This record gives sequence, structure tokens and C-alpha cells, in this order.
Amino acid sequence: MPPITTALRVTTWNAEWAKPNESRGKRFKDALVRTNSDIIVLTEGSRGLLPDHGHIAEGGNDWGYPVSDSGRRKVIDWSRHELRDVDTTGHNDLPSGRFVSATFRVPAGTFRLLGICIPWSGAHVRTGRLDRTLWQDHNEFLVALRQLLAVDDEPTIVAGDFNQRIPRKRQPVASHELLMEAFRGFSIHTSGVSGNNLIDHVLTRGSFRCGGHGLLTGQDETGPLSDHTGVSVDLLFR
Repeated sequence: MPPITTALRVTTWNAEWAKPNESRGKRFKDALVRTNSDIIVLTEGSRGLLPDHGHIAEGGNDWGYPVSDSGRRKVIDWSRHELRDVDTTGHNDLPSGRFVSATFRVPAGTFRLLGICIPWSGAHVRTGRLDRTLWQDHNEFLVALRQLLAVDDEPTIVAGDFNQRIPRKRQPVASHELLMEAFRGFSIHTSGVSGNNLIDHVLTRGSFRCGGHGLLTGQDETGPLSDHTGVSVDLLFR
């Protein structure tokens, strides 16, 4: 049997709209760069927070809220390897601006990367378009994503802000069941990590295994970095 080989370090973190030219943004970027990642999925951020060298695929810039900074994105994929076949729509029923897909090639083969930012429970309820009920946008995203992922079974890495804890903690049972159904057949490498407090996750479909985790805390010695805890996952493959 071929040996297990370290393939990729995948990191995902929500920047809470940190600005690259301000102290928090600079410190956030430094922490992100220090992970020495091969793949990064950044949510609620901008490309200035990512390593200076690499390949970038940005999600759309319309998620239904006014955006004062044209560089802001709900989701951005970054990779040491060239990103091809970029898709920012995915499925016509996906809430916009929260999805970006690309493929990349390494010696082991070609893989698909999906960066996502699933809407939080209150998306467009009391702000934004004011046309949703609690968890509606979140659930509709998962229903559309399930249809998209069911089309094929190609080796895939999914990372980003899921706005749910895994295993379920306090979110509605129905929403958690939709999440589990959407990712049927995937390995959830961040399940239970950090005392089951993560809502940023890394999942895979294919012959990947988890070789370890690293956490990026939302605070450094200077002050806050983010209201999320980020996570790095070392993926191993045969």
C-alpha cells in the first residue's frame, strides 16, 4: 500500500472585516501568513489580508447588503497552486456572494476547492433586505448546496464559515440536519475541535485523512483579531 503523504495545509478564518491598512488587519495577516498554509479560505475579508504571493479566486461582491468598500468579499480562496475553473455561482438557488469554487493541481492529482460563507441565522431578517425569517437564508443555502454537491463525487475540499457548530450545540435541529445532509459522504475534520466552539470548518471528500489541527485565536497580546477562532488542518492522502 502506498505510504501516507502530507498533502496540504488548509486554513480557514473569518476576518470580521479587518482592514489591511490598520493595526488589527496587519496583525491578522501576520497570524495568517505564519500558518504556512497551502490553501486558505478567508471569509468576511479582503485580498490584502492574504499572503502576498499565491493565486486568488474571489466570491461575488453582492450578498444583499450595502458595501462601502468595493474590496470586501464574503469569501476568498487563496492557494499556492494555480486556481482554475473558477465559479462564483455554483447553483442558481444559492444566496449570492457566498460561494467560490476552483480547481487546482498537485502531483497527486486535481482537486476541487469550495470556499463558502453560509448565511448566519439572522441574515436579512432585521437588516439588509428585511425579507427573511430566522435561519431561512441559511437553510436555503444548504438545500441548494446539497443539490450542487450531489452532482458528482470528485475529490473536494470545502472550507469556510459554516455558522454552525459540529456536533450540534444550540442551532435548530432542522438546520443541523440540512447541514449533515448537504455534506453526506464528506469527512468533517473539525468536528468537536476547540471544545465544539468552532463555526469555521474544513471538510473533504476523497482519500484525505486529517494529520492534525492548529487554532488561530481571536486575540493576540495587542488586542482582538477576530470574533472567530480560525483553524488549520493538515490533510494527508494516499
